[in-house]
Amino acid sequence: MKIVRLLAGLVAGGLIGYFVGTETGSSAASPGTRGLAARLQAPGVAVNGADFGFTGSCGVERHEVKDLLDGFVPGAAVDSSGSQLRAMPVPADAEAGRTPPERVVYRIQALALADKIEADSDVHLAIADPAAPSRTMIAELPAASCLAESTEAPELEAARADLVAALGDPPTGSSYHGVTPPPCVTLTGVAFFDRLHGQRGVAPNGIELHPLLAFQVGCNAPAPPPATTSTLRETTPEPPDTTACHDGAATNGRER
Repeated sequence: MKIVRLLAGLVAGGLIGYFVGTETGSSAASPGTRGLAARLQAPGVAVNGADFGFTGSCGVERHEVKDLLDGFVPGAAVDSSGSQLRAMPVPADAEAGRTPPERVVYRIQALALADKIEADSDVHLAIADPAAPSRTMIAELPAASCLAESTEAPELEAARADLVAALGDPPTGSSYHGVTPPPCVTLTGVAFFDRLHGQRGVAPNGIELHPLLAFQVGCNAPAPPPATTSTLRETTPEPPDTTACHDGAATNGRER
């Protein structure tokens, strides 16, 4: 019996080490598995809505910038709108680290159109400007297990948990979870310029709020006026079912 228990313990330890990148498993753990290992070893850390949908991996492309792992500490938020952000020029050196435009925190009002869990564990939230619903962009919320070294981990985790509480659990795979009518929400996040690769809701300049620092249901303050001019190519819009800003309770539905 002692031998059986010993073998079981060795097998379990080996499996855990393999998945979280401890010394008993692979030493080349990804940032996401390192974060998971830290959480498993930290007593009293509860996994909640902030970690829902963790796929076992985190972002790779400009991951340090996207998840605030580069030491950047966000400052006060600047009020803006989706239309204004979409009209911003793309930084020329966006691949060389955090650019000056990506050191700004923005607060906008938006219609929450649809969300899902991406392969890198981020919640991908497609949003639209309430004043111009055909003008869409993206907000992203990383999983808790990808944030062990982030400067703002508690704030980021709270934003993701608030989204899950308000909109429900985002699906994984190719399906999006849509809300009809789309609720108006107030979002605060750091500007990030992603490359264009056919993402749902992507802005013509690839700008996102990534990561999102705060998610709040409702739009209580007047929205800033939309931008009137832009030299950027417009994407094919995915308009919501209504052009009105809806502050009521969200009703969950499914989109394919």
